Amino acid sequence: MKLFLLAIILAVGMQAALAQSAPPIVLTGGHLVDVVRGEIYEDITIVCEGDNITGLFFDFAYNDHRIPPGAVRVDVSGKYLVPGLIDLHVHANTRLRNIEVNMEHFFRLFLKGGVTTIRAMSDDMAALIRHKTVVDSGRMDGPNIVIGAPVFEQAPGFPKHQRTDIVNNPIEARQLVSDYAYQGADWIKFYNYGDADVVKRSWMKRTSTAKRFSAILQCWAPSRHRGSASTASNTTSHCCRRHWITTTAFQ
Repeated sequence: MKLFLLAIILAVGMQAALAQSAPPIVLTGGHLVDVVRGEIYEDITIVCEGDNITGLFFDFAYNDHRIPPGAVRVDVSGKYLVPGLIDLHVHANTRLRNIEVNMEHFFRLFLKGGVTTIRAMSDDMAALIRHKTVVDSGRMDGPNIVIGAPVFEQAPGFPKHQRTDIVNNPIEARQLVSDYAYQGADWIKFYNYGDADVVKRSWMKRTSTAKRFSAILQCWAPSRHRGSASTASNTTSHCCRRHWITTTAFQ
């Protein structure tokens, strides 16, 4: 047991040492998009050390002293630099119409489009968790994956209840949420319908032994059920003619 713990400590220490020994990366000549002010700043230099941005300044000679020694320079002249985008509604199923999906290619496409975080759902949550683990470990390129639990709704279920788990009251809803949290879910999705009390109490109260997690409550409901679900949610993340989705962040 002691040898096993020692191996873990050594592995973590080596990873930290490698991260610290990686040279800083300097992006020069790019156009920075300020998404808060709605402005674009030209000829910007960005210094990246490890996982952190440690420098942001104009690409002028008098700022050269702010570039760390040994940094790797990357010329991004003519390119636009923006914060990583977040896709809040991703279906990450491993098979589509009986065709196996190349998940490594699938996740890499998000990075190519500037998406660095996705809120994903899948018909196989365990597979999604495995992919997240591989991405987080650096063994596969991909965005940060926020894991979604399988969808559920309040009885009687409408119209395709066979695709969901059915709950009848707040106690069942709360238990299901706790189960999904233990399995690794970061957010939950109510599909179609849930009384305000059922939706709200499913996430407002959990036992002290439950996994503490930051999650999103998402409700997809026909418009005639809008009033009940909206009392338990506070923002709208997706709209269409017949359906709408609301999300609530919680700890």
